[in-house]
Amino acid sequence: MKKVELKELSFNKIKSLMESLGFEEASIVKHPVVPGPDGFDLFFYRESDGTLVQISYSDGSITERGGWILRFKRNYKRGDEPEYEDVQDYEGEISPDLIVGAINRMLNELIKRCE
Repeated sequence: MKKVELKELSFNKIKSLMESLGFEEASIVKHPVVPGPDGFDLFFYRESDGTLVQISYSDGSITERGGWILRFKRNYKRGDEPEYEDVQDYEGEISPDLIVGAINRMLNELIKRCE
């Protein structure tokens, strides 16, 4: 089984990793990339199998609320429930390594389900 490993929490690293998996910024979403004060909301889409991925995170360094929303749905249709969802919310700042670990778990689960 192919595995991916994001090593650093950065928009460019996430985008590059998603592109290596065949994803592009999701044009089916009005705003596929939305920067926040201490994170991003990112949506990626893979045309070949209709998979939509959401990677939203905040390290809490400014807002003092860290966490993430990580979701994907294969064969996505508007209004579908995600087939994978990991949502965490913390008071205060959190380590970027926690977020990176959660993103890696989600992407490796996606790869496993697509094999």
